[in-house]
Amino acid sequence: MVQGVDPASRVVYVDNDPIVLVHARALLTSSSHGSTAYLDADLSCPEVRAFDFSRPIAISLLAILQFITDDAEAYRIIDALLEPLAPGSALAISTVTAHNEQAVLGAKAYTARGIPARPRTDDEVRRLFRDLDLVDPGVTLVSRWRPTGPTPDDFHVQMSGGIAVKR
Repeated sequence: MVQGVDPASRVVYVDNDPIVLVHARALLTSSSHGSTAYLDADLSCPEVRAFDFSRPIAISLLAILQFITDDAEAYRIIDALLEPLAPGSALAISTVTAHNEQAVLGAKAYTARGIPARPRTDDEVRRLFRDLDLVDPGVTLVSRWRPTGPTPDDFHVQMSGGIAVKR
């Protein structure tokens, strides 16, 4: 998708799920000008050094931070990922919202089954972007983030998110 906008983009997908790795190897392809790769790594140890850090980089933490239930740990991970990045780099976050009863119940179900999960309010998500400049419309339900067509009823949207840029 990124290479559809800029064919020279370099994309690295990071996960530590062996099933995802198998699918990634089958599905991730590169354009003739850019590259796409999969890195088997753990978010709690963000030591990724596979990039040109002199140029802006975009990091997407999509549908993952609800599993980092401790704010101090979430801040540590985000800080470690952002620290080496050049100004102009971007961070995208989406996480289970605390503003939707279904999402809250889903997080409780995960936790009850031994997978700690935490929904966050928009203010809590906003704080994850500390020291960054939020891009309009800021932190909101993901369906409201620059929609290009009809949006689902808020009742059916269980994620909030936003994008911010490093100064």
